[in-house]
Amino acid sequence: MDAQGIHAVLVSENSNTVYNVNVYDVVGRKIFSSTYKVSEGQKEIYLEFATKAEMYIISVSNGSQTETLKVMGNR
Repeated sequence: MDAQGIHAVLVSENSNTVYNVNVYDVVGRKIFSSTYKVSEGQKEIYLEFATKAEMYIISVSNGSQTETLKVMGNR
């Protein structure tokens, strides 16, 4: 995470995997949502939204699996 946004590291076993990413604040409001098509060999996507010094919950799903992360913003 840096001043421009949060980096999410994804390990893709298949080429052209589509990921749905949702970001929520601590009270459960969705503050960011996007879909990314990850090419073979790509291991990182960049989430572009302004961060504040607060906790965020990031949900990353490829349709069959979902990972949820808690991260702290740094502004």
